[in-house]
Amino acid sequence: MKVLKLTLPRYKNLFDFEINFDENIPDVLLIGNNGAGKSNLIEALVIIFRDLIEGRHTETDFSYNIIYEIKNIKILIDHDPNRERVRTNINVEGNNVNALYLTENGLLPRTLFAYYSGASDRLSKLFDRSLVLFRDKMIAGDISAHQSLIYGRAIHSRFVLLAFLIDQDAEALSVLHEELGIEELASALFVLQKPSWGANQSVKDKSKFWNAKGVVRKFLNQLYDASLAPLQVLAKERTGINTKSNRQRIYLFIRKVEDLRRIVDNLKPKKEPRSRSLFRLLESAFVSDLIYDIVVTIRKTGADGSIGFRELSEGEQQLLMVLGLLRFTKDEESLFLLDEPDTHLNPVWGLKFLELVDKVVGQDKSRHLLFVTHDPVAVAMSNRKQVRLLTKSEDGKIEAREPSEDPSKLGVPGVLMSEMFGLDSLMAPSVQKDVNEKHHLVALGDDRSPAQSAELDRVNQRLSEVDVSASLPDPLYAEFVKRIMEREAAFIASETTLTRKQLKERDELMDKILDELFGDKK
Repeated sequence: MKVLKLTLPRYKNLFDFEINFDENIPDVLLIGNNGAGKSNLIEALVIIFRDLIEGRHTETDFSYNIIYEIKNIKILIDHDPNRERVRTNINVEGNNVNALYLTENGLLPRTLFAYYSGASDRLSKLFDRSLVLFRDKMIAGDISAHQSLIYGRAIHSRFVLLAFLIDQDAEALSVLHEELGIEELASALFVLQKPSWGANQSVKDKSKFWNAKGVVRKFLNQLYDASLAPLQVLAKERTGINTKSNRQRIYLFIRKVEDLRRIVDNLKPKKEPRSRSLFRLLESAFVSDLIYDIVVTIRKTGADGSIGFRELSEGEQQLLMVLGLLRFTKDEESLFLLDEPDTHLNPVWGLKFLELVDKVVGQDKSRHLLFVTHDPVAVAMSNRKQVRLLTKSEDGKIEAREPSEDPSKLGVPGVLMSEMFGLDSLMAPSVQKDVNEKHHLVALGDDRSPAQSAELDRVNQRLSEVDVSASLPDPLYAEFVKRIMEREAAFIASETTLTRKQLKERDELMDKILDELFGDKK
C-alpha cells in the first residue's frame, strides 16, 4: 500500500495542495513549521480511507484526487461532493469501477493506523464510528472480525506489552530486551468495570460480566477461570469536581504468562498470531466499556524485583505502543499515519526510530508510513527522498516538496540551519551577539579606539567561558577547536597580526593538538 499522489482543492488551510511520494520509499517524514498543515494532511487521509473502507465515500465532504498503489495495482479516485451525478469516480488499471469493487478485491488498506501524541481528540474522534462497528461484530460472536481502523491510545501500550510477552516472537522480544530492558511478565491485574449499558449484578453473579455477549464474554469467562481469587467491589469514582458515584468493578489477577497464552490459543483463529489475537480481544473489551485498567507488572533489567508498567517512562510507553501496533499489522498492505510519535522519545531513540521500525516490521514493502516530526535528529538520519517539507508561501498557499539538500549529509546542526528548520545560529542569542561583536571589532584592526579595544577584551573574556565548538557539526573538528580555545595562545588574543615567533608557536600548538587527537604519526 503506497499513496503516490494526493491533491486537495480545499481542505482547511490546504488549498490547491498537492503532494507526491516515491513508490519505492516506505517511510516518509513530514516536516515544516507549526501551521504548515501537516496534521490536516494526516486528518484528510484518515477521512478519505475511512469513508472508503466503511462504504461511506459519498459522504466525504471535501474534494480530493488520490492515486495509490496496492498489490502492484494503481488506483485513481476523483471525488467531488458537489457533483450532481457520480460524486466518486474510481479507476483501476484504466477501468472505471465502483467502490464495492475495491472492497471485494482487497484494494483498500487492510489496516489504517493513526496516532497523535498531543492532547487534542480531533484525530481520535474520526475513529469513533469504526470502533462501534468493530465492537458490534465481536459482540455478535465474529471471532475473526478485523479491525481495519485503529487509533493508538495510551492503554494500547499495555495491550501491546502483554501481546508481545505471550508471543514467542524472537524479533519482538529482542526489541523488548535490548531497547527497553523488559525481561518477562511478572503478573497482570485486569480491572473490569460495569459498562454504561450494563445492569447492576450481585457478587454471586460476578462471572456474568453484566451480561456481556459474544467473543468478549468468552474471553472474560476464560480470564475469570484462570484468575486467582476474583473479586467484585463497589468503587467510588469521580464524576465531577466535588461529586462521586459508585461503580461495580471486578479484579482478575493473572500470575503466569502461560495462562494468558492458553486463553488466547483457545479463542484465536488458527492462522492468526497470538499477539494479534490478544490485542484484538483486549480492544474488543475496551471498546465495550468493560476495561477500566490493566495493571501490568514486569521484570526489568537492572531493577530490584518486579516493577509496575507505569514506572516506565512516557517515552518507553509511547515507543512500545507504536512499534507494537506496527508489528501486529505488518504484511497487510497497511497505511500508518503518525503525528509526532516521537514527542517523548530521547534523542537516542529519535536517532534510530526508523531503524527500530525496520527491525520490528522487517522488509515489509507493502506498508506506507507517514511520520510527522519536529525532531532534527530523526530528519538528519533520513535521505532527501524520505522527507517532505511543507512550507507556506507569501500568498498563504502551502506547498510540499523534497528539501533542496540531503539531510543525511548535513548532520543535526546542518539540518537545523537549513531551510528545513531555518535557524540562523545554534548558539544562544546572547552568545551569538558576542560573536558578531567580536567579528566587528576585530575587523576594525588598527582603527579600534581604546574604548573598543577594552570592549573586545571584555567580549573575549565572556567567550572564553563558552564552548563555541559545541555547535560545530564535525565532532573531530569540534574537539580540535575546543582544545585550541582551551590553550592560552597568542593567536587567540585580540591582535590582528602575528609575529614570526607567534606564527611558529601557533603551528607547534596545532601539531601538538593533532598528535593528541590522532596520535604521533611522525
